[in-house]
Amino acid sequence: MSCHNRWSFIFLVSLAVVVLTPPAIGADPGGKSLAGLVTARDKFYDVAFVGEERVWVVGYPGKILHSPDGGKTWKLQNSGVNEALFAVSFVDALHGWIVGRLGMILRTDNGGDTWQTQDSGIQEPLFDVFFINGNEGWVVGYFGTIIHTQDGGKSWERQEIEGDASLNAVSFVGQEGWVAGEFGYLLHTVDGGENWIKQESRVETTIFDIAFINSTNGWAAVSKGVILQTGDGGENWEVNESGREDHLLGISFREGEPWLVGMNGTVLRSEGEGYKYHSSGVSWLSGISFSSPEVGIIVGGEGTILRTEDGGVTWKIIEGR
Repeated sequence: MSCHNRWSFIFLVSLAVVVLTPPAIGADPGGKSLAGLVTARDKFYDVAFVGEERVWVVGYPGKILHSPDGGKTWKLQNSGVNEALFAVSFVDALHGWIVGRLGMILRTDNGGDTWQTQDSGIQEPLFDVFFINGNEGWVVGYFGTIIHTQDGGKSWERQEIEGDASLNAVSFVGQEGWVAGEFGYLLHTVDGGENWIKQESRVETTIFDIAFINSTNGWAAVSKGVILQTGDGGENWEVNESGREDHLLGISFREGEPWLVGMNGTVLRSEGEGYKYHSSGVSWLSGISFSSPEVGIIVGGEGTILRTEDGGVTWKIIEGR
């Protein structure tokens, strides 16, 4: 079975999942209740921290959850839509953007109390969003879509690339950025996307996520458990086998070290020259974010939200499904 982007693949898998599985990873079912806010039919695709306390989770159907205290308590925010929301990017506690199906872009200027739609000019799904400040950001999606704004999303301009591979992920450090997608497709820019140059990823399968901690050091999550790593801004990518066959869908950093999540509830953390595996006991995990060395959140299918307070030694499922 081929899979060109993580969201269409997850949609197909989630249609077949009707039975809940118990939490694992340290096996502590604690955490604060989300009762009334989350159901087993919910699908969460992305999570983002701003600072050490504020956290946002987005997913299907049109779900936006916000926690002001690092995941201890939660509030459901009104998105005004029922479509799948795939990615979220906040630049501070008040200003954020969400992208999703049908070219959807939502923006808030008040910490999610209200959300307004923005005209992307795109009808196809948008899979990832990255803002470097309150004005400038990029969105990527189906058929080689890269759109760029310099006015907070009031207007969007399409950036041209060679080819039409679906793009799943975008990461920027200042004006230097990378996008990744199907068929091992990797692009790099040093001028905010005025020019995109193809990089050799050394894989021909789908890259689901990409993240850089500075302009030289980056990682990419790939299908069939492959992890790409670069130490020179992507001029050269090293192909690492994780020891798993599960598709890896999301990346985050804890004290500069990558953590990855994926299908079959896979959680991988960097350990020495390899990766240590944990199983969450759920069908799939797609988003992970850390606010500090101790506190992190993982989200995924079946309304799953996991939280750690000990740097990932144990992950507690937040009940509410």
